[in-house]
Amino acid sequence: AILRGEAGVGKSHLARWLAERAHELGAATPLVLRHGPIEARGQGIAGALAAMLASSGLRGETLEARLSASLDEPRESVLVQGLAEIIDPARGEAPPRLRFDAASERHALVRQLLARACEERPLLLVVDDAQWGLDALGLVRHLTRSAPLPILVVLTVEEDALEGHEVAAALLDTLAAASTRCGQRVPR
Repeated sequence: AILRGEAGVGKSHLARWLAERAHELGAATPLVLRHGPIEARGQGIAGALAAMLASSGLRGETLEARLSASLDEPRESVLVQGLAEIIDPARGEAPPRLRFDAASERHALVRQLLARACEERPLLLVVDDAQWGLDALGLVRHLTRSAPLPILVVLTVEEDALEGHEVAAALLDTLAAASTRCGQRVPR
């Protein structure tokens, strides 16, 4: 679902309410990716995964240990090393043990994690202010092109902010045309 509209009409509030209600009812596990015009720590895919895996603020070996325990995977596994690289690309002074050559590799790894998360119940993936999150839009495109998972994706888009951001606008148009969706303009 794509919620489009002007700033301040309640798109983000509606998406947050949906996520909270899905969690309250046990209908879905919410995962919220927040974005802003200036990229900040804790936003986007990295911030959402860190929150999901209770690893916000962790770095280096502490992060790897938490991910290993949370996922019940060895620290050296591709999943743990890849997620550590996504969550904390700086990784302190240590060189990364795993490098992604393309965004599609990163998206495939995130999809693997989301597939595991969907084993218990469906996932509600909210991409708030999607016009600022090109990587998140790429992930959503990857999810629509791969084998289906029980994930409902809700994007909020501030239409005014799309001016001058042709790549984001094109990705949103592609997603709207290629997926089973309901698009709704939120009126003022």
